[in-house]
Amino acid sequence: MIRSLVPYLVVDGGHEAIDWYVDVLGAVEVSRATGAAGRVAHAELRIGESSMFLGDEHPHLEDIFGPNRVGGTPVYLSLETDDVAAVFERAVTAGADAIRQPTDPELPIQTAKFRDPFGHVWLATRASRR
Repeated sequence: MIRSLVPYLVVDGGHEAIDWYVDVLGAVEVSRATGAAGRVAHAELRIGESSMFLGDEHPHLEDIFGPNRVGGTPVYLSLETDDVAAVFERAVTAGADAIRQPTDPELPIQTAKFRDPFGHVWLATRASRR
């Protein structure tokens, strides 16, 4: 039986990415293993109630590439938040590319989209609890 689905983000600059996710998205670093070359071999982060794994690219060993090296990603990572505009502003201020500004907060579902400096696309979402 499958217990959960955990995204595994591949990045170029693992240590910087961990710091960015902690500072900007409020992630909590659970663990970090560094390989022989000083790169992140494997890390676990928690954002809210969810976990994600992260590791540096290894193109010369296993053809493991981050989205910036392969022309982007078709996968969006969705953040449920009470304040879409604040998450979006914090991300863009910290170097993310704005893809879609926050929609009207009066709508039943408010969203905004940005690409982090490591090439991953995030969708910040707030659903009305009415």
